[in-house]
Formats: sequence, C-alpha cells, structure tokens
Amino acid sequence: IHAAASGTVTYAGWQSGYGLLVIVDHGAYHTKYAHNAENLVCTGDDVLRGQPVAKVGRTGNATGNHLHFELVFEGEALDPVPYLR
Repeated sequence: IHAAASGTVTYAGWQSGYGLLVIVDHGAYHTKYAHNAENLVCTGDDVLRGQPVAKVGRTGNATGNHLHFELVFEGEALDPVPYLR
C-alpha cells in the first residue's frame, strides 16, 4: 500500500473496526489506509507520494485481504476515484 500523496502520518495503530490503520495528513485532506497486515510507518513520520506505508491485510472487521481507502476533506468523506486517476 503506497501513500496517495506526500504528508505526515497522524496515526498508525489499531482502531476498532479498521484493524491496523494508517492516517496521513495532507493539509486540508487526509487519507486512511485500513485493514492492514502490517503498518510500515509510525505516527509523526513524513511520507512521500508513492512511499510504502502498509501491507495489505484483513485485520479488524474484514473477511478477506483488501485495502479500505478513504479520502477526507475537512471532515467529510469524498469519492477518491477522481483524485486517483
């Protein structure tokens, strides 16, 4: 799992439902990467776009290996597809 954009890791740990979770702050936006098998970054780390931040897993409320990805702008979840093209 690679960072969608450069930023600072504001959380890397376990969260109920999400399992192993990484949250990266990009200013007004932040991204969440959940259900990880292993987090490769720590809270406070600076990351670059494309940098590996975690390994795909099925921790938390997940029934199979996958990435749960969220893009949040000022507290509101956005459809990430237009931003990832």
